[in-house]
Amino acid sequence: MRVLSTISLCFLASLALADEPTSVSYYCAAEFAGGLRFDEAAKRWGSTEFVPRDKFLLKVTDRSAVQADGHKLISVSVTPSGSSNGAPCVQDGNYEMQLWPRGMIRCNSMLTDYVFNVKDNRFLAAYSFGFVDGEDAGGNTPSMTGGYCTKI
Repeated sequence: MRVLSTISLCFLASLALADEPTSVSYYCAAEFAGGLRFDEAAKRWGSTEFVPRDKFLLKVTDRSAVQADGHKLISVSVTPSGSSNGAPCVQDGNYEMQLWPRGMIRCNSMLTDYVFNVKDNRFLAAYSFGFVDGEDAGGNTPSMTGGYCTKI
């Protein structure tokens, strides 16, 4: 009877662990960046190249098994390098989104639109505020950044 109780307890514990979401983290670093900036001397907007400085931790957490159509549900967070506070990356306001077999993720976090390919370890980040808001001064400039992520 004692052996049966022990086996039952181990089985129930393994079921509980199987339901725990699994997470994978990636360290991402920008390698190129460009966008728009306001030229004070010319009093007009133009294209520019930025120094790529963005570094962050991408965390992808499984929320479901692979579905019949090949996708699974995940949640995503982005934590800027040097910070201990991650922000959720959402898709259409949803904290859970689909990860398709090709590894593509699209989401938005901290006013930035991200596209990740976790199979090829690449990302694009687009900040689209600035130019369209009518302000022609200051550092609020639209930008596009790209780089690579390393699974950690």
